[in-house]
Amino acid sequence: MTWSNVATGRPPSAPITTDGRDQRGVPGANRALFAGVLAVLLATGWAANHFAGLLPAIREHQHLTASTLDAVFGIYAVGLLPGLQIGGRASDAWGRRPVAWAGTAAALLGTVAMLLSLDSAVLLVGRVIVGVGVGFAISSCTAWASDLRGPSGAAIAGAVLTAGFAIGPFVSGLIASAGQSGIRVSFAIAAAIVVLATVAAVLAAQRAAVIAPAAASDPGWSVASTPLQKGSAWALSWAIPLAPWVFASATLAFVTIPPGYTPGSRLRWSPA
Repeated sequence: MTWSNVATGRPPSAPITTDGRDQRGVPGANRALFAGVLAVLLATGWAANHFAGLLPAIREHQHLTASTLDAVFGIYAVGLLPGLQIGGRASDAWGRRPVAWAGTAAALLGTVAMLLSLDSAVLLVGRVIVGVGVGFAISSCTAWASDLRGPSGAAIAGAVLTAGFAIGPFVSGLIASAGQSGIRVSFAIAAAIVVLATVAAVLAAQRAAVIAPAAASDPGWSVASTPLQKGSAWALSWAIPLAPWVFASATLAFVTIPPGYTPGSRLRWSPA
């Protein structure tokens, strides 16, 4: 009997997961999965902030008071903050995928509710639901991107999310110029983008889950580097400097809307 001491290139007991803390897989599957996660972040950022571009049109067509409109816009944070807190812990405990899918489902539910009715009560409830969903999706998908690519993955995820925050209100503002039908079209586009991104990510995750065990059984495969577990201090060292920029981009459109502006009106500037 002979014994071989040739290294196979992988530890025999390495866990195979596609969304956990110990990521294993093959480059093609991981690239597709990473792209799917980024698509979800872009879509949720869009769905979260496209509402800012609709504020003047909604105020004109629904005859909402300024205080009601401010409440509808700001109540989003009531759902977002607990969504971020709970979503991050839940994705660590139960995995990235279920929390991400729950987040996109909630964001879609709130968006569809506002698509069907622009009543102030529906807008308030819909914005809270969207906030919870976006919190779940942001926390889980940013961590998921970090699992797949390490610190660079988290940085790319933040940039893509910010792009969604910025592009959403820009596009919705253009669409809203068509009137009340434009408002509903904007909500429909946001809902469609969330659906398409989620479907793409689900398919990529399923493909990665199928390919990873097959690759693990191949003696010629190479193990992907496992991201090291990082503490809260390390996470905060990245999050705190970036947070003002992320949330500034999300609120820029709102705070720069001149009082009394309505779509189609001409802005007049007078010296102070």
